[in-house]
Amino acid sequence: RLSARHMTAWLPATRVRCIVSRLCSLVGFTNEDGQVQPWLAWTYRGSFDFALLWEVYDEILQAHLSQPIGETDQVSVQPLPKDAEHGFALALGNTAQLCERAARQWEDLYLGYARGSPALQESWEMVARLSRHRRVLPRGLSHHGVAQLLRHVSMAPAKIRITGCEACDGIYESRAGSLHLFCRHGGGTPLVLRRRMLRSRHDAISIAWNGIPLQAMRSAAVEWKIQPEADDAELDPPLAVVFDEAENPTLIRGRWWLQGQSGRFHQVQTVSVQIE
Repeated sequence: RLSARHMTAWLPATRVRCIVSRLCSLVGFTNEDGQVQPWLAWTYRGSFDFALLWEVYDEILQAHLSQPIGETDQVSVQPLPKDAEHGFALALGNTAQLCERAARQWEDLYLGYARGSPALQESWEMVARLSRHRRVLPRGLSHHGVAQLLRHVSMAPAKIRITGCEACDGIYESRAGSLHLFCRHGGGTPLVLRRRMLRSRHDAISIAWNGIPLQAMRSAAVEWKIQPEADDAELDPPLAVVFDEAENPTLIRGRWWLQGQSGRFHQVQTVSVQIE
């Protein structure tokens, strides 16, 4: 049986691109149950060089964004399935550290037009976290690239501004220099934005918020939530929540769930967290 590594040993780059294009159009990205198609894993586990890996990811992302939603003429504005984006992020980050040429290509993409790519952004955050622990930076980055990478592992911002959620909008201040707890005072009920590690399934309290898929809650390792300061961090329903493992709130890339007037949650793309 041929593995992903064997496949890339004898498939030329033009053939890989052709295969990916046909799989996008003929097979699609998820099955009837919403699970990621197995062929996607082959693309980011195939040990491609950085340039080809990026071409493959960009081809898949553009094909995904151009597909219609249901029977309508609207096209998808969603990123790739989370597992696929995470897989490409790992592959891009790992490949960028293999040689100076790959590191330079990685930097050029991040600092250029592709800054909005979910997998590219996540790969940058992964390498930043790894560099903080190993105290080693990828070889080949420019001075500007190194400065941008170090910015991701710097101290917590003193203030952040949250927009896109009327009930939660405002300026939040870091509590005691914490990277994981910010407070909003003034403008109504005092609110907090907090990062919380979710417990393992063996000792977790089973809570389901109306409107959020149970699988999304069960598979999440970390949540960022906005709620009244006096509420219980675990038991009370938040005003807004996002399942994202970012250490810094300004690096959150997941889509937020907002609680509506009926108490049911709905997912939006409008919430933004920026340094104030």
